Amino acid sequence: MGAGLLRNASTPQKLTRIDQSTLNTVLAAQADYIAKGRGMPADLSFHDLSGMDLCGRDLTSVNFIGANLTDATLNGTKLCGARLKGATLRLARLEAADLSNADLRGASLQGSVLTDARLRFADMREGIYYRFQENGEPVSQNSDVVPTEMIAATLCHADLSGAKISKGRAMQANLQDSVLHDTLLDGADLRGANFEGADLEGTDLAHADLTDVSLRGAVLRHTQLGGATLKNTDFAGCVIDNSQLAAGAGTKNLPIRSEKTLAELPALIARHEEWLKSNGALGHRLELSNLDLSGCHFEHVDLSGARLINCKLTAADFTGAKLRLVDFSLSNLERANLQKTDLRAAILKRVFCRNANLKNANFAQVGAQSSSDRNIAANLQYGRFQESDFSNCNLTGANMTRCNLTGTIFTGANLAGAQLLNAIACEDAYTQIEAAGGVVSEIRLAD
Repeated sequence: MGAGLLRNASTPQKLTRIDQSTLNTVLAAQADYIAKGRGMPADLSFHDLSGMDLCGRDLTSVNFIGANLTDATLNGTKLCGARLKGATLRLARLEAADLSNADLRGASLQGSVLTDARLRFADMREGIYYRFQENGEPVSQNSDVVPTEMIAATLCHADLSGAKISKGRAMQANLQDSVLHDTLLDGADLRGANFEGADLEGTDLAHADLTDVSLRGAVLRHTQLGGATLKNTDFAGCVIDNSQLAAGAGTKNLPIRSEKTLAELPALIARHEEWLKSNGALGHRLELSNLDLSGCHFEHVDLSGARLINCKLTAADFTGAKLRLVDFSLSNLERANLQKTDLRAAILKRVFCRNANLKNANFAQVGAQSSSDRNIAANLQYGRFQESDFSNCNLTGANMTRCNLTGTIFTGANLAGAQLLNAIACEDAYTQIEAAGGVVSEIRLAD
Protein backbone atom coordinates (compact mmCIF):
# COMPACT_ATOMS: atom_id res chain seq x y z
CA MET A 1 0.00 0.00 0.00
CA GLY A 2 1.50 3.35 -1.11
CA ALA A 3 2.44 5.45 1.87
CA GLY A 4 2.26 8.61 -0.25
CA LEU A 5 -1.31 7.76 -1.22
CA LEU A 6 -2.81 7.17 2.20
CA ARG A 7 -1.02 9.60 4.48
CA ASN A 8 -4.29 11.30 5.37
CA ALA A 9 -5.97 9.35 8.15
CA SER A 10 -9.39 10.30 6.76
CA THR A 11 -8.71 8.44 3.53
CA PRO A 12 -10.59 5.12 3.63
CA GLN A 13 -8.95 1.79 2.96
CA LYS A 14 -11.59 0.96 0.36
CA LEU A 15 -14.23 2.73 -1.74
CA THR A 16 -17.85 2.38 -0.66
CA ARG A 17 -20.08 0.88 -3.34
CA ILE A 18 -23.79 1.73 -3.33
CA ASP A 19 -26.57 0.78 -5.72
CA GLN A 20 -28.68 3.16 -7.81
CA SER A 21 -31.59 2.95 -5.37
CA THR A 22 -29.45 4.03 -2.42
CA LEU A 23 -27.90 6.76 -4.55
CA ASN A 24 -31.36 8.06 -5.45
CA THR A 25 -32.16 8.35 -1.72
CA VAL A 26 -29.00 10.40 -1.18
CA LEU A 27 -29.88 12.58 -4.18
CA ALA A 28 -33.40 13.14 -2.84
CA ALA A 29 -31.89 14.45 0.41
CA GLN A 30 -29.60 16.69 -1.67
CA ALA A 31 -32.64 18.07 -3.52
CA ASP A 32 -34.26 18.84 -0.17
CA TYR A 33 -31.09 20.65 0.93
CA ILE A 34 -31.13 22.75 -2.24
CA ALA A 35 -34.85 23.54 -1.93
CA LYS A 36 -34.90 24.43 1.78
CA GLY A 37 -31.33 25.60 2.36
CA ARG A 38 -31.04 23.57 5.55
CA GLY A 39 -28.60 20.85 6.48
CA MET A 40 -25.49 19.94 4.52
CA PRO A 41 -24.80 18.99 0.89
CA ALA A 42 -24.49 15.28 0.16
CA ASP A 43 -21.22 13.55 1.03
CA LEU A 44 -20.29 10.95 -1.59
CA SER A 45 -16.56 11.12 -1.02
CA PHE A 46 -14.66 7.89 -1.64
CA HIS A 47 -17.77 6.21 -3.07
CA ASP A 48 -17.75 3.94 -6.09
CA LEU A 49 -20.35 5.52 -8.38
CA SER A 50 -19.03 4.06 -11.61
CA GLY A 51 -21.71 3.68 -14.26
CA MET A 52 -24.32 5.48 -12.15
CA ASP A 53 -26.98 7.83 -13.57
CA LEU A 54 -26.87 11.35 -12.07
CA CYS A 55 -28.36 13.20 -15.05
CA GLY A 56 -30.00 16.58 -14.57
CA ARG A 57 -29.54 16.70 -10.79
CA ASP A 58 -28.59 19.75 -8.75
CA LEU A 59 -25.42 18.56 -7.03
CA THR A 60 -24.17 21.99 -6.04
CA SER A 61 -21.38 21.75 -3.44
CA VAL A 62 -21.62 17.94 -3.17
CA ASN A 63 -18.49 16.23 -1.81
CA PHE A 64 -17.11 13.79 -4.41
CA ILE A 65 -13.51 13.82 -3.15
CA GLY A 66 -11.75 10.64 -4.25
CA ALA A 67 -14.96 9.21 -5.73
CA ASN A 68 -14.97 6.86 -8.69
CA LEU A 69 -17.35 8.22 -11.36
CA THR A 70 -15.92 6.21 -14.23
CA ASP A 71 -18.49 5.89 -17.04
CA ALA A 72 -21.09 7.75 -14.96
CA THR A 73 -23.76 9.82 -16.71
CA LEU A 74 -24.04 13.44 -15.55
CA ASN A 75 -25.48 15.17 -18.62
CA GLY A 76 -27.07 18.49 -17.66
CA THR A 77 -26.06 18.03 -14.02
CA LYS A 78 -25.36 21.10 -11.89
CA LEU A 79 -22.04 20.64 -10.11
CA CYS A 80 -21.29 24.25 -9.22
CA GLY A 81 -18.75 24.36 -6.43
CA ALA A 82 -18.70 20.57 -6.21
CA ARG A 83 -15.67 19.02 -4.50
CA LEU A 84 -14.22 16.60 -7.04
CA LYS A 85 -10.61 16.73 -5.88
CA GLY A 86 -8.82 13.54 -6.86
CA ALA A 87 -11.99 12.03 -8.32
CA THR A 88 -11.97 9.65 -11.27
CA LEU A 89 -14.29 10.78 -14.08
CA ARG A 90 -12.82 8.70 -16.88
CA LEU A 91 -15.24 8.15 -19.77
CA ALA A 92 -17.93 10.03 -17.83
CA ARG A 93 -20.62 11.84 -19.81
CA LEU A 94 -20.96 15.46 -18.67
CA GLU A 95 -22.59 17.12 -21.67
CA ALA A 96 -24.05 20.54 -20.77
CA ALA A 97 -23.05 19.98 -17.13
CA ASP A 98 -22.23 23.04 -15.02
CA LEU A 99 -18.94 22.64 -13.14
CA SER A 100 -18.39 26.35 -12.51
CA ASN A 101 -16.14 26.93 -9.48
CA ALA A 102 -15.77 23.17 -8.97
CA ASP A 103 -12.63 21.82 -7.29
CA LEU A 104 -11.15 19.34 -9.77
CA ARG A 105 -7.56 19.40 -8.56
CA GLY A 106 -5.83 16.16 -9.44
CA ALA A 107 -8.97 14.69 -10.99
CA SER A 108 -8.91 12.40 -14.02
CA LEU A 109 -11.23 13.29 -16.90
CA GLN A 110 -9.53 11.07 -19.43
CA GLY A 111 -11.84 10.31 -22.35
CA SER A 112 -14.78 12.10 -20.73
CA VAL A 113 -17.35 14.01 -22.80
CA LEU A 114 -17.97 17.62 -21.70
CA THR A 115 -19.53 19.08 -24.85
CA ASP A 116 -21.31 22.38 -24.05
CA ALA A 117 -20.23 22.09 -20.39
CA ARG A 118 -19.45 25.10 -18.19
CA LEU A 119 -16.22 25.00 -16.21
CA ARG A 120 -15.92 28.70 -15.50
CA PHE A 121 -13.37 29.37 -12.75
CA ALA A 122 -12.98 25.65 -12.06
CA ASP A 123 -9.81 24.75 -10.16
CA MET A 124 -7.99 22.09 -12.20
CA ARG A 125 -4.48 22.52 -10.89
CA GLU A 126 -2.34 19.74 -9.46
CA GLY A 127 -3.73 17.78 -6.55
CA ILE A 128 -3.98 14.40 -4.86
CA TYR A 129 -5.35 11.68 -7.12
CA TYR A 130 -6.72 8.77 -5.13
CA ARG A 131 -6.13 5.63 -7.16
CA PHE A 132 -8.28 2.57 -6.53
CA GLN A 133 -8.63 -0.75 -8.29
CA GLU A 134 -11.93 -2.09 -9.65
CA ASN A 135 -12.49 -3.95 -6.39
CA GLY A 136 -12.13 -0.69 -4.46
CA GLU A 137 -8.69 -1.43 -3.04
CA PRO A 138 -6.13 1.42 -3.20
CA VAL A 139 -3.35 1.37 -5.77
CA SER A 140 0.21 2.16 -4.73
CA GLN A 141 1.82 5.28 -6.18
CA ASN A 142 5.03 7.20 -5.57
CA SER A 143 3.65 10.72 -5.40
CA ASP A 144 0.44 12.04 -3.94
CA VAL A 145 0.26 15.15 -6.16
CA VAL A 146 -0.53 14.82 -9.88
CA PRO A 147 -1.74 17.13 -12.68
CA THR A 148 -5.41 17.17 -13.58
CA GLU A 149 -5.83 14.85 -16.53
CA MET A 150 -8.01 15.57 -19.59
CA ILE A 151 -6.29 13.30 -22.08
CA ALA A 152 -8.53 12.64 -25.11
CA ALA A 153 -11.45 14.41 -23.41
CA THR A 154 -14.10 16.11 -25.57
CA LEU A 155 -14.79 19.72 -24.58
CA CYS A 156 -16.30 21.11 -27.79
CA HIS A 157 -18.20 24.38 -27.20
CA ALA A 158 -17.33 24.22 -23.49
CA ASP A 159 -16.75 27.39 -21.46
CA LEU A 160 -13.56 27.23 -19.39
CA SER A 161 -13.17 30.96 -18.85
CA GLY A 162 -11.14 31.75 -15.77
CA ALA A 163 -10.36 28.09 -15.10
CA LYS A 164 -7.01 27.21 -13.53
CA ILE A 165 -5.43 24.35 -15.49
CA SER A 166 -1.76 25.12 -14.86
CA LYS A 167 0.43 22.07 -15.62
CA GLY A 168 -2.66 20.13 -16.70
CA ARG A 169 -2.45 17.22 -19.13
CA ALA A 170 -4.81 17.53 -22.11
CA MET A 171 -3.02 15.67 -24.88
CA GLN A 172 -5.29 14.83 -27.83
CA ALA A 173 -8.19 16.65 -26.17
CA ASN A 174 -10.85 18.20 -28.41
CA LEU A 175 -11.59 21.80 -27.41
CA GLN A 176 -13.04 22.89 -30.74
CA ASP A 177 -14.97 26.18 -30.48
CA SER A 178 -14.50 26.30 -26.72
CA VAL A 179 -14.21 29.56 -24.77
CA LEU A 180 -11.13 30.02 -22.61
CA HIS A 181 -11.06 33.70 -21.68
CA ASP A 182 -8.32 34.41 -19.13
CA THR A 183 -7.76 30.69 -18.53
CA LEU A 184 -4.51 29.54 -16.90
CA LEU A 185 -2.86 26.86 -19.05
CA ASP A 186 0.72 27.75 -18.22
CA GLY A 187 2.99 24.72 -18.29
CA ALA A 188 0.17 22.49 -19.59
CA ASP A 189 0.86 19.51 -21.85
CA LEU A 190 -1.46 20.08 -24.81
CA ARG A 191 0.27 18.01 -27.48
CA GLY A 192 -2.02 17.09 -30.35
CA ALA A 193 -5.02 18.92 -28.89
CA ASN A 194 -7.62 20.52 -31.14
CA PHE A 195 -8.37 24.19 -30.39
CA GLU A 196 -9.94 24.93 -33.77
CA GLY A 197 -12.19 27.98 -33.48
CA ALA A 198 -11.48 28.35 -29.75
CA ASP A 199 -11.49 31.77 -28.10
CA LEU A 200 -8.33 31.99 -26.01
CA GLU A 201 -8.32 35.73 -25.45
CA GLY A 202 -6.25 36.61 -22.40
CA THR A 203 -5.23 33.00 -21.77
CA ASP A 204 -1.85 32.17 -20.22
CA LEU A 205 -0.07 29.54 -22.34
CA ALA A 206 3.43 30.36 -21.11
CA HIS A 207 5.70 27.30 -21.21
CA ALA A 208 2.83 25.11 -22.44
CA ASP A 209 3.59 22.35 -24.95
CA LEU A 210 1.55 23.07 -28.10
CA THR A 211 3.31 20.56 -30.34
CA ASP A 212 1.02 19.43 -33.20
CA VAL A 213 -1.84 21.53 -31.83
CA SER A 214 -4.48 22.93 -34.21
CA LEU A 215 -5.32 26.58 -33.56
CA ARG A 216 -7.13 27.02 -36.89
CA GLY A 217 -9.54 29.92 -36.62
CA ALA A 218 -8.75 30.46 -32.95
CA VAL A 219 -8.49 33.87 -31.26
CA LEU A 220 -5.28 34.44 -29.28
CA ARG A 221 -5.41 38.14 -28.54
CA HIS A 222 -3.60 39.20 -25.38
CA THR A 223 -2.50 35.59 -24.95
CA GLN A 224 0.80 34.79 -23.23
CA LEU A 225 2.99 32.40 -25.21
CA GLY A 226 6.39 33.04 -23.64
CA GLY A 227 8.44 29.85 -23.51
CA ALA A 228 5.69 27.78 -25.18
CA THR A 229 6.68 24.90 -27.47
CA LEU A 230 5.13 25.57 -30.89
CA LYS A 231 6.53 22.77 -33.02
CA ASN A 232 4.21 22.10 -35.97
CA THR A 233 1.47 24.23 -34.39
CA ASP A 234 -1.17 25.15 -36.99
CA PHE A 235 -2.08 28.86 -36.90
CA ALA A 236 -4.25 28.96 -40.06
CA GLY A 237 -6.94 31.60 -39.60
CA CYS A 238 -5.68 32.35 -36.11
CA VAL A 239 -6.16 35.91 -34.86
CA ILE A 240 -2.86 36.72 -33.23
CA ASP A 241 -0.24 39.42 -33.10
CA ASN A 242 2.68 37.84 -34.94
CA SER A 243 5.08 39.73 -32.67
CA GLN A 244 3.99 37.33 -29.90
CA LEU A 245 5.80 34.51 -31.69
CA ALA A 246 9.53 34.03 -31.69
CA ALA A 247 11.22 33.71 -35.06
CA GLY A 248 11.73 30.11 -36.09
CA ALA A 249 9.24 28.84 -33.53
CA GLY A 250 8.23 26.01 -35.86
CA THR A 251 4.70 27.27 -36.47
CA LYS A 252 2.87 26.87 -39.76
CA ASN A 253 0.25 28.77 -41.79
CA LEU A 254 0.90 32.23 -40.38
CA PRO A 255 0.06 34.91 -43.00
CA ILE A 256 3.15 36.75 -44.19
CA ARG A 257 3.58 40.17 -45.80
CA SER A 258 5.09 39.70 -49.26
CA GLU A 259 6.07 42.93 -50.99
CA LYS A 260 6.53 40.97 -54.22
CA THR A 261 2.93 39.71 -54.13
CA LEU A 262 1.63 43.18 -53.24
CA ALA A 263 3.43 44.64 -56.26
CA GLU A 264 2.01 41.93 -58.51
CA LEU A 265 -1.54 42.15 -57.14
CA PRO A 266 -3.00 44.47 -59.85
CA ALA A 267 -1.69 42.16 -62.57
CA LEU A 268 -3.03 39.09 -60.76
CA ILE A 269 -6.47 40.71 -60.52
CA ALA A 270 -6.39 41.60 -64.22
CA ARG A 271 -5.57 37.99 -65.12
CA HIS A 272 -8.43 36.80 -62.92
CA GLU A 273 -10.90 39.11 -64.67
CA GLU A 274 -9.61 37.82 -68.01
CA TRP A 275 -10.20 34.27 -66.73
CA LEU A 276 -13.78 35.21 -65.88
CA LYS A 277 -14.56 36.88 -69.19
CA SER A 278 -13.14 33.95 -71.20
CA ASN A 279 -14.89 31.29 -69.06
CA GLY A 280 -11.52 29.95 -68.02
CA ALA A 281 -9.93 29.84 -71.48
CA LEU A 282 -7.53 32.70 -70.75
CA GLY A 283 -5.87 34.18 -67.70
CA HIS A 284 -5.80 32.50 -64.29
CA ARG A 285 -8.06 32.26 -61.27
CA LEU A 286 -6.83 34.38 -58.34
CA GLU A 287 -5.73 31.98 -55.61
CA LEU A 288 -3.90 33.44 -52.62
CA SER A 289 -3.33 31.91 -49.21
CA ASN A 290 -1.31 32.59 -46.05
CA LEU A 291 -0.70 36.20 -47.08
CA ASP A 292 -0.96 39.50 -45.23
CA LEU A 293 -3.01 41.78 -47.50
CA SER A 294 -4.04 44.26 -44.82
CA GLY A 295 -5.27 47.58 -46.16
CA CYS A 296 -5.26 46.49 -49.80
CA HIS A 297 -7.73 48.00 -52.28
CA PHE A 298 -10.18 45.83 -54.23
CA GLU A 299 -12.91 48.40 -54.92
CA HIS A 300 -15.31 47.55 -57.76
CA VAL A 301 -13.18 44.68 -59.13
CA ASP A 302 -14.65 41.33 -60.15
CA LEU A 303 -13.13 38.60 -58.00
CA SER A 304 -15.96 36.08 -58.46
CA GLY A 305 -14.71 32.55 -57.83
CA ALA A 306 -11.39 33.70 -56.34
CA ARG A 307 -9.80 31.93 -53.38
CA LEU A 308 -8.41 34.11 -50.59
CA ILE A 309 -7.93 31.51 -47.89
CA ASN A 310 -6.22 32.26 -44.55
CA CYS A 311 -5.35 35.78 -45.62
CA LYS A 312 -5.04 38.78 -43.36
CA LEU A 313 -7.37 41.36 -44.92
CA THR A 314 -7.81 43.75 -42.01
CA ALA A 315 -9.08 47.15 -43.15
CA ALA A 316 -9.08 46.00 -46.79
CA ASP A 317 -11.51 47.87 -49.06
CA PHE A 318 -13.85 45.78 -51.24
CA THR A 319 -16.49 48.48 -51.80
CA GLY A 320 -18.77 47.52 -54.70
CA ALA A 321 -16.70 44.45 -55.61
CA LYS A 322 -18.20 41.35 -57.22
CA LEU A 323 -17.37 38.52 -54.86
CA ARG A 324 -19.73 35.75 -55.92
CA LEU A 325 -18.51 32.29 -54.88
CA VAL A 326 -15.33 33.79 -53.39
CA ASP A 327 -13.74 31.62 -50.70
CA PHE A 328 -12.59 33.72 -47.71
CA SER A 329 -12.32 30.73 -45.34
CA LEU A 330 -10.17 31.36 -42.24
CA SER A 331 -9.38 34.92 -43.31
CA ASN A 332 -9.20 37.98 -41.07
CA LEU A 333 -11.58 40.67 -42.36
CA GLU A 334 -11.60 42.83 -39.25
CA ARG A 335 -12.60 46.43 -40.07
CA ALA A 336 -12.86 45.52 -43.78
CA ASN A 337 -15.14 47.59 -45.99
CA LEU A 338 -17.50 45.23 -47.81
CA GLN A 339 -20.40 47.58 -48.40
CA LYS A 340 -22.43 47.12 -51.60
CA THR A 341 -20.54 43.93 -52.46
CA ASP A 342 -22.01 40.98 -54.34
CA LEU A 343 -21.29 38.08 -51.98
CA ARG A 344 -23.84 35.64 -53.33
CA ALA A 345 -22.89 32.05 -52.47
CA ALA A 346 -19.59 33.27 -50.99
CA ILE A 347 -17.74 31.21 -48.39
CA LEU A 348 -16.84 33.05 -45.19
CA LYS A 349 -16.45 30.00 -42.95
CA ARG A 350 -14.52 30.72 -39.75
CA VAL A 351 -13.69 34.26 -40.79
CA PHE A 352 -12.82 36.89 -38.20
CA CYS A 353 -14.95 39.79 -39.39
CA ARG A 354 -15.29 42.01 -36.35
CA ASN A 355 -16.22 45.69 -36.86
CA ALA A 356 -16.65 45.22 -40.61
CA ASN A 357 -18.86 47.37 -42.84
CA LEU A 358 -21.23 45.06 -44.75
CA LYS A 359 -24.00 47.56 -45.46
CA ASN A 360 -26.12 46.72 -48.52
CA ALA A 361 -24.12 43.55 -49.28
CA ASN A 362 -25.92 40.74 -51.10
CA PHE A 363 -25.46 37.24 -49.63
CA ALA A 364 -28.39 35.66 -51.48
CA GLN A 365 -28.37 32.16 -52.96
CA VAL A 366 -27.43 31.45 -56.57
CA GLY A 367 -28.53 28.61 -58.80
CA ALA A 368 -26.02 25.83 -59.45
CA GLN A 369 -25.05 25.41 -63.10
CA SER A 370 -25.47 21.63 -62.89
CA SER A 371 -29.06 21.71 -61.65
CA SER A 372 -31.77 24.34 -61.99
CA ASP A 373 -33.44 22.93 -58.85
CA ARG A 374 -30.47 23.44 -56.54
CA ASN A 375 -29.34 26.71 -55.01
CA ILE A 376 -25.98 27.46 -53.44
CA ALA A 377 -26.20 29.47 -50.22
CA ALA A 378 -23.61 31.78 -48.73
CA ASN A 379 -21.66 29.96 -46.02
CA LEU A 380 -20.86 32.07 -42.95
CA GLN A 381 -20.64 29.18 -40.47
CA TYR A 382 -18.64 29.83 -37.28
CA GLY A 383 -17.84 33.37 -38.44
CA ARG A 384 -17.08 36.04 -35.84
CA PHE A 385 -19.04 39.15 -36.82
CA GLN A 386 -19.11 41.03 -33.51
CA GLU A 387 -19.94 44.74 -33.88
CA SER A 388 -20.25 44.43 -37.69
CA ASP A 389 -22.92 46.26 -39.69
CA PHE A 390 -25.25 44.17 -41.89
CA SER A 391 -27.74 47.01 -42.46
CA ASN A 392 -29.93 46.45 -45.53
CA CYS A 393 -28.13 43.18 -46.38
CA ASN A 394 -29.82 40.37 -48.27
CA LEU A 395 -29.01 37.26 -46.22
CA THR A 396 -31.83 35.05 -47.49
CA GLY A 397 -30.92 31.40 -47.09
CA ALA A 398 -27.44 32.15 -45.73
CA ASN A 399 -25.88 29.54 -43.45
CA MET A 400 -24.98 31.39 -40.24
CA THR A 401 -24.74 28.36 -37.97
CA ARG A 402 -22.81 29.15 -34.75
CA CYS A 403 -21.90 32.66 -35.89
CA ASN A 404 -21.04 35.20 -33.22
CA LEU A 405 -23.40 38.10 -33.85
CA THR A 406 -22.87 39.97 -30.58
CA GLY A 407 -23.38 43.69 -31.11
CA THR A 408 -24.10 43.17 -34.81
CA ILE A 409 -26.49 45.54 -36.64
CA PHE A 410 -29.24 44.10 -38.88
CA THR A 411 -31.39 47.19 -39.48
CA GLY A 412 -33.34 46.71 -42.72
CA ALA A 413 -31.72 43.33 -43.44
CA ASN A 414 -33.52 40.29 -44.89
CA LEU A 415 -32.81 37.03 -43.03
CA ALA A 416 -35.66 34.95 -44.43
CA GLY A 417 -34.62 31.30 -44.58
CA ALA A 418 -31.23 31.97 -42.97
CA GLN A 419 -29.84 29.14 -40.83
CA LEU A 420 -29.07 30.52 -37.37
CA LEU A 421 -28.69 27.35 -35.31
CA ASN A 422 -26.69 28.10 -32.14
CA ALA A 423 -25.68 31.54 -33.38
CA ILE A 424 -24.87 33.90 -30.49
CA ALA A 425 -26.44 37.35 -30.26
CA CYS A 426 -27.09 40.03 -27.67
CA GLU A 427 -30.64 41.25 -27.01
CA ASP A 428 -30.46 44.18 -29.45
CA ALA A 429 -29.25 41.99 -32.32
CA TYR A 430 -31.81 39.34 -31.33
CA THR A 431 -34.63 41.86 -31.77
CA GLN A 432 -33.28 43.06 -35.12
CA ILE A 433 -32.85 39.49 -36.39
CA GLU A 434 -36.46 38.73 -35.50
CA ALA A 435 -37.63 41.85 -37.36
CA ALA A 436 -35.55 40.76 -40.37
CA GLY A 437 -37.36 37.42 -40.58
CA GLY A 438 -34.73 35.28 -38.85
CA VAL A 439 -35.71 32.25 -36.74
CA VAL A 440 -34.72 33.54 -33.31
CA SER A 441 -35.66 30.31 -31.53
CA GLU A 442 -32.41 28.84 -32.86
CA ILE A 443 -30.27 31.63 -31.38
CA ARG A 444 -28.46 31.63 -28.04
CA LEU A 445 -28.36 34.89 -26.10
CA ALA A 446 -24.87 36.00 -25.10
CA ASP A 447 -24.02 35.86 -21.39
